[in-house]
Amino acid sequence: MIEITLNDIKKTYFADPVLESVTLTLQTQERIGLIGDNGSGKSTLFQIIVGTLNADSGQRIVRNGARIGYLEQSADQDVHKRVRDVIVEAYEALYDIKAQFDALEISLSENDPDLERKLIKIGELREAFEHGGGYEIDASVDRICQGLSISEAMQSQWFGELSGGERARVQLAKLLLQSPDILLLDEPTNHLDIETMTWLEDYLRQYKGSVLIVSHDRAFLDNVIQKIYELKNGVIETYFGNYSDYLTEREIRHELAVKQYNQQEREIKHIEEAAKRLRDWAKRGDNEMLFKRAKAMERRVDQMDKMDRPIRQSVDFKLNFEGTQKAGRIAVDAEQIELSIGDKLLIKDGDLTVARGEKMGFIGANGTGKTTLFKAILAEQPPFRVNPSLCIGYLPQVITFESEGMTLLETYNAAHPQPEGDIRNKLARYGFYGEDVFKRVENLSGGEKMRLMLAILVAQDINCLILDEPTNHIDIRTREIVETAVNTFDGTVLFISHDRYFLKNCATSIAEIYKKHLLQYGGDFEMYQAQHEQKHAIAEQLQVKSQNSAPPQHIKPAERRENEMKLKNRKERQTEMQRQKLETEIDALNEVIAKMKAQTDRLENDYEVLLEHTAKIEAKEAAMEALMEKYYAL
Repeated sequence: MIEITLNDIKKTYFADPVLESVTLTLQTQERIGLIGDNGSGKSTLFQIIVGTLNADSGQRIVRNGARIGYLEQSADQDVHKRVRDVIVEAYEALYDIKAQFDALEISLSENDPDLERKLIKIGELREAFEHGGGYEIDASVDRICQGLSISEAMQSQWFGELSGGERARVQLAKLLLQSPDILLLDEPTNHLDIETMTWLEDYLRQYKGSVLIVSHDRAFLDNVIQKIYELKNGVIETYFGNYSDYLTEREIRHELAVKQYNQQEREIKHIEEAAKRLRDWAKRGDNEMLFKRAKAMERRVDQMDKMDRPIRQSVDFKLNFEGTQKAGRIAVDAEQIELSIGDKLLIKDGDLTVARGEKMGFIGANGTGKTTLFKAILAEQPPFRVNPSLCIGYLPQVITFESEGMTLLETYNAAHPQPEGDIRNKLARYGFYGEDVFKRVENLSGGEKMRLMLAILVAQDINCLILDEPTNHIDIRTREIVETAVNTFDGTVLFISHDRYFLKNCATSIAEIYKKHLLQYGGDFEMYQAQHEQKHAIAEQLQVKSQNSAPPQHIKPAERRENEMKLKNRKERQTEMQRQKLETEIDALNEVIAKMKAQTDRLENDYEVLLEHTAKIEAKEAAMEALMEKYYAL
């Protein structure tokens, strides 16, 4: 059954066409991903589907009676309500039914002439309440809140006290509880950690309605959707399958388009050369018939529906970080880390070692202290030791500039003074062309600010990058470009990310904050996925023991000696657990190094790839050396 049909939708803003001719359908229980560059018109298209925005022309058809639920990137809500009250607004209709039969029950009396009619009505209302899930409201709310990491403490807060990311999760919880026939989700994974994203994926795969999702999260698209609509140059291109299938098909289509374009170019050249020869012959022989034939050939070229030259991406720039200074073998290390914000303990008794050339991804639930950890490293706050040879470039999660009233040109020149022509050429590499350089920084989108900051960072002499959520608020094409930049950077990279696709493609090692423990994994994101359950179990055991280890006050000397002995035994057990943990990491890392060395022979014919591969092996061996030093110390 067709839920939504759009036919030849057009929309223009201030003479600037956004949607040229959009045609699409959404079938019952379909899960479709809508992708496209930032500014391509995805949110505009959603608003037209919902009906809050009218198209200039075209046809919009929604199945009669179909309920549409829309999760916007930013939505208004009464800030003076408790979070739980905002969420249960999803059941407003059911609460109205309950209020009706409650009122009728209160009004009942034996002498009431309408008693029989009221009893029948109460029965009907109770049946409607039960059929709508009224008696399971609390259980349903608790299930969704648990899945979206909305704690009981958070539910009791005022909605206005929440951060933007927390508000988005609350709005999503409310929408899922409404169970509309059609779910329109605009960037639903923004501000979600990996565990919450995994839960949402499972939920959407089992959802009984239809789902249309705008997302730049490629792993999420891979795991949920069955079809891709790509919005490009104001029209929709359809791809069947998930995001990985889309990538394969996109490459096939690009190659076919290149062949067709080249074939047409050859045909045009052939016709033009033939027409030129005919004109030459016509002039020599003063032959009117040959002139007419030449003109006919030239008209044929003019009347052709000429193809544009196929290009791979509309934002075509490459990043090239070039740090000239080599850092020491160990870039960053720390032992017995204790990190807090105010009275809130974030990390207790953690260790961290980052080898030169390592690309370490930091993960963990929201609020566990990842950004605080990065700030402590940048400030070289004890016990963090930063190698003096490191020259760090830092990209914060919220990017700001000193003078946001300045233009892009002025901002770049303030950081790296040089002739205007040189600056324009460099900014063009980051997707800022022509008049774009005169935009004021305050008017840039989040993704544009990130590109500008990257342009400034690249011009510095750095050998270490620290990136806090570098893929937030940027489209898929730009994410792919940043991935390439990180992978080709000849230096150390520390980055925070919830983007599993980015983690899988970029991280050579993973560090995770879990239950106040800083867990390091000896390999990439796939190794994290294989090991994390085991490490989580160890961390939970340590947490339970820590909670039970608080010494009682006002104790007798004999009891104190007994407690000291218990504490000594506990420390010995913890040391043993640390030793076992290090053995596991060393074994896993040793296996990774062995596999990487086994691949070396196959790369001997590609010198550049071999060099990069050898550098990765050296980084792993440096990490192994650091682990062995800790092991021998224990």
